[in-house]
Amino acid sequence: MVDQSEGTPIERRIIAPLLERTPPDVREIVVRRLDAMVRHLTYIADQDTEDLASVMPASWSLSQIRVICALNSFYQVVLGPLSSSARDRFPSELIVTVPVTHGSTRFDQQRTRQVRSMMRDFHRIAREAEIPYAAMDARQADDLLRVLRVQANDE
Repeated sequence: MVDQSEGTPIERRIIAPLLERTPPDVREIVVRRLDAMVRHLTYIADQDTEDLASVMPASWSLSQIRVICALNSFYQVVLGPLSSSARDRFPSELIVTVPVTHGSTRFDQQRTRQVRSMMRDFHRIAREAEIPYAAMDARQADDLLRVLRVQANDE
């Protein structure tokens, strides 16, 4: 588990509870992705020492964007792939009548309901925090900043 002390960066404090029950290999992938996004964000911010506001969306602080990087990393590595298994692209009776097992994971109606519920909760959290859901699709920090800039300009 990640240290929760006051000196720990905000993005690490946010991601720690989300990763508590994930396998170590998945946890490592999420953390590496998060670290890469934060390094990229820091690089972008450092390039504009005279006017950080021209790089950053006006309504978001650097600390808030680092939190979004944490949520984005978790979504990209964990939630996105899980949610793809619960989409409505197959006839619902297929999973009901023929559950599929892949490794130790059983894809059935119950799992589909759980994943959809989890995704609704995650969407609600993002909405309550006024994070545009398109931010979860960003691949890099500059993509994320672009999404946040568009949101700020639309308001």
